[in-house]
Amino acid sequence: MRETKEKVGRVDSKEAAAGALGDGTILGISALAVRLAWVAWGRWVAGDTWEYLRLAKNLRFHHIFSMGETAASLAPTAFRPPLYPALIAILWWGENPPLISVMILQAVCGAATVVLVYLMARDYFNRPVALIAGLGMVFAPLSCRYTSVIMTETLFTFLITLGFFLWGREHFVRAGVVFGLSALTRPTMPPFLLALPLLALIVPAWRPYWRKYAIIFVMVATVSSVWIARNALVFGRFIPIAASGWGTNLLFGTIETKFTGDDVWTAVLNDPATRVDPGLNEVEADRAKMRKALGRIAADPRHWLYVRAKQYPRLFMDSGDYLLGSYNLTIGQAIREPRPLVILTKFAFILGNLALVLLAAYGMFAERARFVALSHITLFPIFLAASHLPMWIGDSRYSLPMVPLVAILAAVGLLRVAEVVGFALKRRAMFAPKDHDVGPGAGRATPVQPT
Repeated sequence: MRETKEKVGRVDSKEAAAGALGDGTILGISALAVRLAWVAWGRWVAGDTWEYLRLAKNLRFHHIFSMGETAASLAPTAFRPPLYPALIAILWWGENPPLISVMILQAVCGAATVVLVYLMARDYFNRPVALIAGLGMVFAPLSCRYTSVIMTETLFTFLITLGFFLWGREHFVRAGVVFGLSALTRPTMPPFLLALPLLALIVPAWRPYWRKYAIIFVMVATVSSVWIARNALVFGRFIPIAASGWGTNLLFGTIETKFTGDDVWTAVLNDPATRVDPGLNEVEADRAKMRKALGRIAADPRHWLYVRAKQYPRLFMDSGDYLLGSYNLTIGQAIREPRPLVILTKFAFILGNLALVLLAAYGMFAERARFVALSHITLFPIFLAASHLPMWIGDSRYSLPMVPLVAILAAVGLLRVAEVVGFALKRRAMFAPKDHDVGPGAGRATPVQPT
């Protein structure tokens, strides 16, 4: 696993190029088949699905970005970013919502994400790393599951993975444009991309990259400025893409919920502490929640730390409940009944996620000498994990955007662990006693016979 590359890897030969094309094609087709199977047999509806469909319907039939349910209630909104509802509206050709069309497009985006993971790993590592990371992404269960629901996860993950791929190949303008589109899908990226030029100015190791990072951020700001300008014209105030998000998530992150279970959303939404004046508009309501959250944290910081420590593992804790269907039970119920299959599934998923995170952390440590050169792979998982320390974590889907990069790092870690284990076994075999050394006289000096 020593074949590594500091810069973007240009394939060294026609044979290598052909091999990369073949690998990528097989991985892409396999990923598409798996995701289409989820679309065919695993479709489901999330709570946010209806909001995206309502926005898309109003955009398609009334030409207004609104959450209103009737023609009389069509007031403009900035509650959600615009790109995903606009995409649904473009595909909405008849009276019924284009659920299957959107999901098929998401399956294509998911398959393309797998190919991008393979190419990024091939660029900066080697073929074994690329194949392991790509295969892991082909069957990644939670990523596949979100292909079959009307939610932003698949599109957003594809866009940022494409952006990181372009960044790795030093196409910074194009990377900035793609990241700008991702910001219009979910408002996660602008804080990360704003931090990059600041990081380059503060930390000497990143200083040579500050112009490149500045180019990316300027392009993101340029693309997203269209929607920011729309919000300013419509609402008369500065709204950075979406009116709701940071305040709501910070406040929800102060509410104590169960460590496990699927009812945490119901619990937090019904908690009186999360309510603000219903007469406030979207922007004022989110700011009121921000102030309320900061007040709760300041009033009892120890309890807030306890809540965060209890809630944070949910970011990485996918228990595979969705594969069990009607057989799903809590772990406690499954142990009491008992239900061996349920117990095995949940523990396999939990331990698998833990192994993935540990291998990725070890892979990052193993490549510490190239940490700066690998910034397009290493920095975002750290940022996303750190940004959720104070924020609400309803379930492990919040970690999905980092999964493609984590898959690459975990593949690196896995091969490094295999190297260490292989070296240890070789040493053990080298110093093990030979067959002819075993016996009553083994280890004794052989007397010299007189001549």
